Amino acid sequence: MLVHPCTDCPLALTSDASDVAVGAVLEQFNKGHWQPLAFFSRQVRKAEIKYSAFDRELLGVHLAIRHFRFMLEGRNFTIYTDHKPLVHAMAKTTELWSARQQRHISAISEFSTDIAHVSGKNNIVADCLSRSRTTNAVSLGIDYIVMARAQAASIDVQAYKTAFSCLEITNTRLNEQGPELVCDVSIGRPRPIATPDFRRTVFDVVHNLSHPGVKATVKMVSHKFVWHGMRKQVSKWVKECHHCQSSKIQNHTKAPLEHFFTPVKRFSHINIDIVGPLSFFSGFTYLLTIIDRNTRWPEAIPLRGITTPECVHALITGWIARFGVPGDISLDRGSQFTSSLWSEIAARLGVKLHHTSAYHPQANGMIERFHRTLKTALKARLTGPNRVEELPWVLLGLRTTPKEDLDYSSAELVYGEPLTIPVLTPGDKTFLIDIGGRAERISVDRIKPAFFDPFQPVILAKPSPRGRPPAKQSNPSRSDPSDSSTASKHQQAISRPAVQTSSRTGRTIPPPMRYQ
Repeated sequence: MLVHPCTDCPLALTSDASDVAVGAVLEQFNKGHWQPLAFFSRQVRKAEIKYSAFDRELLGVHLAIRHFRFMLEGRNFTIYTDHKPLVHAMAKTTELWSARQQRHISAISEFSTDIAHVSGKNNIVADCLSRSRTTNAVSLGIDYIVMARAQAASIDVQAYKTAFSCLEITNTRLNEQGPELVCDVSIGRPRPIATPDFRRTVFDVVHNLSHPGVKATVKMVSHKFVWHGMRKQVSKWVKECHHCQSSKIQNHTKAPLEHFFTPVKRFSHINIDIVGPLSFFSGFTYLLTIIDRNTRWPEAIPLRGITTPECVHALITGWIARFGVPGDISLDRGSQFTSSLWSEIAARLGVKLHHTSAYHPQANGMIERFHRTLKTALKARLTGPNRVEELPWVLLGLRTTPKEDLDYSSAELVYGEPLTIPVLTPGDKTFLIDIGGRAERISVDRIKPAFFDPFQPVILAKPSPRGRPPAKQSNPSRSDPSDSSTASKHQQAISRPAVQTSSRTGRTIPPPMRYQ
């Protein structure tokens, strides 16, 4: 059981190396015994297998220190190893054999030079970590004794030994007590060759742990076993897994878009849906939205409830009474639209209902897309307490907005001409602009593009003052009329104004006449 580190306790790093892996354990001496802090294990690479015993033990210490460097840096600790020649590596006076040994010893000496020997029988943890890579982790549900018998009786498995491939086939044991199996050791660890009777069992043991995808399952199976056509067969089994298909979100094939016929007659085909519940409508929590497929004329009728009688009443009074009875209605499978009352009203009016398929709002996409525009406009417009009264103005703006694909608004398609709206608008020759709160129609020749600095406030234009300017009021406290000197100076300033000179011609300009 790992423990929390203590900054005052002595540290020790014990390492070991085998032919296939290196391992180490970091411990602290606390309360009279050694406590484990962390473990390290790594498989040696293909080139490192050829290292000598001294080089592998040195490599194990080097990799362990580099792995635990955040816990060892600046701390005094002892390195324990069961390879006795490594103890005197720091004190050797002779030159090292290779540059790799020099680099490893130099890196180790930056952290510690205290290397001690521990007997192999006492180096249990590090020895186990260095040999754990030789065992096959897939043991649950796999009987390797039966697999060894199946390999001996299988002609296909024996043919692997003489086949020309990149596999290195040899007889080996997964552990000391296990049977001898025909394995591939080309990747540095033994992988038993699974016979046809064991392939499905191997797949179930690996895949049924967490039901990973195709790539992960193939990687996990190929990490432990091997056989010809393994990738293709494992991929097929993953795709056929019933639990994966029923619980995972997968990309299904999308049907191609079909041609959607546009009705040629106005108000002959409409789309209906319900929006809500809405929190910003006082007293009304839902909206019955209707849109004409030909002109895209929108309608939104406030509702206090969404029962079938209320929806039928809103449809009759809000649409049919104004635009007539439509021939077709597209709507979803809401309980209001699939009720017997709704169907009976549609049958009496001669209306054909087109219900969308379940969980497929794209079939009613025109009204669904209108909902986003309507909600955005409502949130931007509704600022006062009378929010229901603002809905007609929002609808007026939506009806008079030109459509990008048609270049016409819904109002123009319905009435034949644009509606008059109470907003400032541009034109071809004139612009209606706001000058100091007063609307003025200005010719395009008198305006120019404006460029604003985002860090400077915009100064709005002010209307020019009209009428006679206000008279200036003199301050009697500053001069005393009774003072003769002040009166005489004031009279001279009025009778003899300063002479002005033109800056362009240099001529003297007579002062204007002023009167007392």
